[in-house]
Amino acid sequence: MTRQAWIRFACAAYLAAIVAIVVIAGLGGTHEMFGLVTRLPLGDKIGHFVLIGGLALAADLGFGFRSWRRVPVGPALVVVLALGEEVSQLFLATRSFDLGDLAADALGVATFTWLGRRARGG
Repeated sequence: MTRQAWIRFACAAYLAAIVAIVVIAGLGGTHEMFGLVTRLPLGDKIGHFVLIGGLALAADLGFGFRSWRRVPVGPALVVVLALGEEVSQLFLATRSFDLGDLAADALGVATFTWLGRRARGG
C-alpha cells in the first residue's frame, strides 16, 4: 500500500469515528460517552474545534492539499458536512442547533487547514 493510500485510509477511519460520534449523539448517548467534555467549561466547543478541525486537516492530507480556485478541496467538503450535520439537528428531538458549534467548527477548519498548509510549506 502506498503512503497516500495509508493517509486516505487513516482519513476515512477518522471520518468513520466522527460519524459514530454523531450517530451516538443523535441517539441521545453523549452524556455517557463524553461526561468529561460536558462538564468542562466550553468542552463542547473545544470538541467541535478539535474534531472538525482535525477532520479538515485529515481531508486536506487525503486530497493531497488540492485546491479549486484557491479553495482547499478537503476542508471545503468538511465545512459542507459540518454545516449539514448541525442543520440536521433542527429536526432531531435529541439534539439542538447551535451557532456556537458552527463557529467552533469554522474556527477549527480554518486553524487546522492553516497549520497543515504551513507545516507543508505552502
